[in-house]
Amino acid sequence: MKRKLEIPFEEPPSKRFEEATNSLVKKGEQLYKKNQLNEALPFLNQAIAQQPNEPLALAIRGDIHSQLDNMQLAFADFNTLLTLQPNHVFALSRRGALWHRFGSINEAFNDLNAALAIEPTHSHALANRGAVYCTQSQYNLALKDFNAALESDNKNIFALKERSWVYSILNFPEAAEHDLNSVRSIPAVTMIDLVYQADIYIQKKLYESALDIINPLLANAPNCSRLLAIRGDIYHKMGKTDEALNDFNNILLIQPYSLAVRGLRFNIYYQQQKFDLALNELNQMLAINPNYDYVLMVRSIIYSQQGNHVQSLNDVNAALAINPHNLQALAMRGAAYYQQGNFAQALSDFNGILAITPTNVNALLSRGDIYRQQGNLTQALSDYNAVLALDPTHAFALGGRGKVYQLQGNYEKALCDFNAALAINPSYWFGLMSRGEINWKLGNFDLALNDLNQALTLNTNNSNIWYLLRVRGDIYRQQGELSLALNDLNQAIKEQPNDLLILAMRGDVYCKQKKFKRALADLNQVLNTLPRHHMALEARGDLYRKQEKFAEALTDYEKIKDPSPSVLFKKAKIYRMQEHFDEAILLEYQAHQLQLKKGKRSDVPSLRAFCKWAFFANEATLYANKKVLKRDDPHQVDHVLQANHINRQTLTTMRRTLHTAPPEFPTVFDQLDLLTNQLKP
Repeated sequence: MKRKLEIPFEEPPSKRFEEATNSLVKKGEQLYKKNQLNEALPFLNQAIAQQPNEPLALAIRGDIHSQLDNMQLAFADFNTLLTLQPNHVFALSRRGALWHRFGSINEAFNDLNAALAIEPTHSHALANRGAVYCTQSQYNLALKDFNAALESDNKNIFALKERSWVYSILNFPEAAEHDLNSVRSIPAVTMIDLVYQADIYIQKKLYESALDIINPLLANAPNCSRLLAIRGDIYHKMGKTDEALNDFNNILLIQPYSLAVRGLRFNIYYQQQKFDLALNELNQMLAINPNYDYVLMVRSIIYSQQGNHVQSLNDVNAALAINPHNLQALAMRGAAYYQQGNFAQALSDFNGILAITPTNVNALLSRGDIYRQQGNLTQALSDYNAVLALDPTHAFALGGRGKVYQLQGNYEKALCDFNAALAINPSYWFGLMSRGEINWKLGNFDLALNDLNQALTLNTNNSNIWYLLRVRGDIYRQQGELSLALNDLNQAIKEQPNDLLILAMRGDVYCKQKKFKRALADLNQVLNTLPRHHMALEARGDLYRKQEKFAEALTDYEKIKDPSPSVLFKKAKIYRMQEHFDEAILLEYQAHQLQLKKGKRSDVPSLRAFCKWAFFANEATLYANKKVLKRDDPHQVDHVLQANHINRQTLTTMRRTLHTAPPEFPTVFDQLDLLTNQLKP
């Protein structure tokens, strides 16, 4: 929940008030200075009963009510005083702090700015305005105010404590520790000073030391809601939820409208996953203050977790209507629009954040993700690089940049980024998925399976699980693990019943399992939608070939644009069965050439069958006339022969067996003779 604003003690100098002679007021003021707040109240109440417009009594009583967390009574006193004296700096500053605690940011700024317009060096007003800037994530402005407050009063404990917190946020640990040490070095005189000392111990997680300060204060003021709230929060941090709830419940019996306590009780219910009770606390807080933008944002998160995305977005919009520059609300709404696929609105929000804070890492990262989704890879790369310039070890930025490289086809750079991201965060789901996908495309199936299996183990509820199953299913399909492939593809298709690639893969698996009826159903469904689907055409062609429906098989193979070597060899096999040797030989030659161009030399099918038809089946004339072998350069011939273990004896046999050699053939053998030294048995 939102950090609770503490109010530092500042003695209201009596000389500023015209009526300070009343003995009741003086007695109340003396007790107030001694930190005997509850004892001071009866004297001040009597004084105000006698003189309702007594300024000093109203100012002191308002501050006492504020310190004791009686916010409504404090508001009443300060409102009365400011009606009498609109430029009363003490009242403006205190009421501004109250507005902040009440969650009314605009009203807080109005009062604090008014106080500082009258007295620009007012330490209390500066410190509290800095605290308001903190809640708006405007840390540079906050630091400026805290520094000014401490120039005016170097013992302003509140300013020191708040500045320490800002230094921690901005990753200046030494400066933060220096301010905390300064707080500890200042003697605690008032109740609020002691509260600040306790807060330091709480920040250091020295909870017993904090309790040693708070418990004696509660002994003197057992019904002080502020002290009960602090002790309850300490108990909560110590894991003593029953004791914490007991303190919070006691406060709400006295002050049912305490926003801070309801916020603390919300934290407990939320951590206990009692979401209905947690939501009720937020609703109660908004009933007290409908314009509490921070509570609206928290409730938005609850609604989103419950799947109520419409109400979630409504709350964020309401928060932004109250404070259009609320960076957290802009980020939440941008994320919501992104999840809905509304990239234009999401970009608008993230651009709004970056206009205020150009180095906001989360906004840069989110905008980069949107650009990547939109295909604006150059802009995406720029945002990811900006994040990595700020934080070179940001795993998500490395993963995003790796994905851009992957989409650009630069697998080497992509793998480098994914490896770096996974070295930082081995459980990075997106990195595992993407690296597995690249290795799948590169044919590194064992590496791909390692990543995919780990990703599937880490997160079984992710909406992209179906994609991982599709990729892994395809790997199993290509490896011949048909049962494993079918299991993955069936699970994937439950999530994406209209995914044509999954259907094509499953159809191919069914075909390999000779479940032709099921295979044909899947493949026809794909081809009815996309008649030129490469995988489906090849798989259905295979099915027809196995059923000896050669005409139908050839029809499907012919429809494939840019056929692979595998398809060409399948067509050649059909032509050979039909004794169309000329067509078969040319298809085999084309297939070999494709394999060589792609660099898959070790995958070239056996050349022995190729040689058999070329040399032993008297087809040399055909090859010579088609200029096939003559166009093969020695290096390509070398790779093919070595891949198939063709040696010198084989070449000699080929020469001897060839009865008639057309004029072009000696050229081919001259090329082969150049390789004999490399082809020794």
